[in-house]
Amino acid sequence: MHQKTSTHDRKLSSKFARRVCITEDLICLMEGFTITAMNEKPNREELVDFAASYFREILQKKNQLEERGMSNFKTGFYLSKEWNGEV
Repeated sequence: MHQKTSTHDRKLSSKFARRVCITEDLICLMEGFTITAMNEKPNREELVDFAASYFREILQKKNQLEERGMSNFKTGFYLSKEWNGEV
């Protein structure tokens, strides 16, 4: 059975419906985090601190590349926690 929706409901839902574009770099970044979290298995209490530490480390690696004049590398290049910053 099909329910009728009010004009108000349609306006409200269309207000929140917008197309979201997820960039390749964001996908790569989140995949790297997800894989690392799955491997290291932080518990619920540690998860936010773990995420903050992970992204701080990624930022440091990104900055190391930029200091060497290599800011044009794809995000995935420095996602490995084992990467030592050498190119």
